[in-house]
Amino acid sequence: MFNARLDAITTSGDLIFSAEMKDSETGELLDLTGATFDFALQRDQKTSTLTGSTADGHITNPALGIVHVQFLESELNDLEVGTYDAGLTIHRDGFSETLILGTIPILNGVAI
Repeated sequence: MFNARLDAITTSGDLIFSAEMKDSETGELLDLTGATFDFALQRDQKTSTLTGSTADGHITNPALGIVHVQFLESELNDLEVGTYDAGLTIHRDGFSETLILGTIPILNGVAI
């Protein structure tokens, strides 16, 4: 698991990031065929505020070893300003593992 502090985002923009998954011994990109992923934002250790997965299209695996997460501005508009816990979990071969666990600041955006 990696601890991370993701870059701040605003409620008037998209949340988009990609993660590169490599074998820790060889450095080669991992084959993620058959893996599924879940992502969640949670405030004050309560119920998840924003969730996405490979099943709903928020997370894709566009290339070998790459996981891409995307939420649109319209999905972020109603989030309260503050710092959220963020987590990315992989499910593969009957096992689940948290890949990224960290925080992400949400700032008030200016709607134009």
